[in-house]
Amino acid sequence: MLFSFLPISTCLLISAVLADPRRGPRHSHFNTAEKHINDASGGISWTRTWAGAELQQSNGTFRSVTGTFTVPSISGPIGAGAAALVGIDGGACNMIFEAGVIFNITSTGPQNKAVWEWYPDPLGAFPDNFTIAAGDSINVTVSASNATSGLVEIQNLSNQQSATQRVQSSHALCGQSAEWIVEDYLLNDTSTNPVPLANFGKVVFTHAQAGGPGNQTFGPQGSTIVGIEQNGQYLTNVSVDASSVVVKYVKPTGNEGRVGCCH
Repeated sequence: MLFSFLPISTCLLISAVLADPRRGPRHSHFNTAEKHINDASGGISWTRTWAGAELQQSNGTFRSVTGTFTVPSISGPIGAGAAALVGIDGGACNMIFEAGVIFNITSTGPQNKAVWEWYPDPLGAFPDNFTIAAGDSINVTVSASNATSGLVEIQNLSNQQSATQRVQSSHALCGQSAEWIVEDYLLNDTSTNPVPLANFGKVVFTHAQAGGPGNQTFGPQGSTIVGIEQNGQYLTNVSVDASSVVVKYVKPTGNEGRVGCCH
């Protein structure tokens, strides 16, 4: 089933609701100030807000990124959350075009929402009739038609729903990097603190692939591996192979995130 998207006024309302910490999460762009804090002893880069794989190349290399993942069953306090995303740029290039699913804990239980973002433009959300439940298999693709426009395609392979959204921005992409990540998003647009990271168990991006000019394709192998570190605790364990990225949640009890972080 293919859904048309909501009018712009409705999109802005959804974005405002997501931005209000009393109502739910506001997904934030990559925190580029923290993105390349390297820890050479562990062979991994650590940030406060995201974990996964970033494949880096020269300008203009990447035009699309895709991946498939199973929506996790999350746990944690009310307000805790995480997001599974695929995207173009966000590293040395301060713009990013990304899409995926936000998971968060509310007073009525876990909620899931399909979203996209062309940072620094406002977040966009797919309509509520695009339903997502824990255990559903989700495929997400972002494709840049050029440096300032693109297409988001999302499919729920478990219930046969699909949706698309064309996106335009005045903020030009660089096409320098492709990402498959789990993010601990910031509380709102003005906050520098992430929400409590939900226990997401494990998110596995399969069929992970990036595309470039001339039908070039790239897998995630060779990516920079990034993990989440908060208050001296290492909260993720990441591994990568030729076609998949695995991000595991690690309970905050010490240095487990350093062990076996990268393959």
